[in-house]
Amino acid sequence: MAKGRMDLNEFVGKLLAEQDGDVLREGIRVLAQALMDLFADPTAFTAVPSPVYEEPTVTITYRAVDLLWRPVGRLVRFVLVRHPTHGNIMLLASDVTMDPLDVIILYGYRFKIELGFRHAVHVVGSYAYHFWMMAITPLRRMSGNQYMHRRPEQYRQQVRRKLAAYHRYVQLGCIAQGLLQYLALTCGSTVWQLFRSWLRTMHPDRPPSELVVAHALRTSLPEFLGGAPPTPSSRNSCAAASSGRHNRSLNSARRSRARGTWHCPVT
Repeated sequence: MAKGRMDLNEFVGKLLAEQDGDVLREGIRVLAQALMDLFADPTAFTAVPSPVYEEPTVTITYRAVDLLWRPVGRLVRFVLVRHPTHGNIMLLASDVTMDPLDVIILYGYRFKIELGFRHAVHVVGSYAYHFWMMAITPLRRMSGNQYMHRRPEQYRQQVRRKLAAYHRYVQLGCIAQGLLQYLALTCGSTVWQLFRSWLRTMHPDRPPSELVVAHALRTSLPEFLGGAPPTPSSRNSCAAASSGRHNRSLNSARRSRARGTWHCPVT
């Protein structure tokens, strides 16, 4: 005899009462089917041009439904999207007053945000901080809280100083990443000229990534410093260096200026 389909309310009641694994699996299936049934009515969808970047000729249909989402214990806005190439997409927003098109636009930026974090971690090193505090009480891994309210004021001030160092390090990394993006947007052609490496896919007609800009800066920094006006400290360094090495750096700087320089517009 075939097993009858369980009602969603019945599933929630049995799950809370029994915590049964079979009930959980059946309930997940019922919940997924109930959400997918929302795509069945084409008249409930609104057709609009796609607000996502690089889709100027694509038309999508969407529908917004506010449902009680038990894991968070509150109403959640479900935005159902029908895309001509990507199929059915279901987006969630905790703000039920948010416009559905804004939810779609923000979800379109998700890949760019994740890629920005990737460059911040692997290119700039914005989260590679290691600030040690000798006075801190050692704890075992995943052993709990420091209970700062039980510590003296001097100890708490030292912890605040350590946290402030974390924040400043991350903020400086964000500034450095912003400078890389600025150079990519304003000096793209120069960056590609000074990029002396290889990539599987290179598009010199497009702005380079933070990785390409950072590589171009590293490779051209000695030549840039070699062609810079002398300062009192640099005069002492140059006097200590051999004349042959100094001449080689100047010749290299002249060749770099012939290939491209870092003269960028300032707004």
